[in-house]
Amino acid sequence: ASVDDWVRTLGLKNVLPALEIDVTATVWPVERADAVLCCNMIHIAPWEAAIGLVNGAARLLPRGGLFY
Repeated sequence: ASVDDWVRTLGLKNVLPALEIDVTATVWPVERADAVLCCNMIHIAPWEAAIGLVNGAARLLPRGGLFY
């Protein structure tokens, strides 16, 4: 919700609403992305979630895509 609030506050037109994703799932509700942003997850989630996040980002991002 806070990311969506910042997008609205800044008037950004090129940022889609944030998605809640089960990173351990092999299929995510998005087919491609220019960037993946994950905040406050890795340090509190099981190791499988970190692995799923990296694998999922690799499936979505083109060469040169941003992974934060």
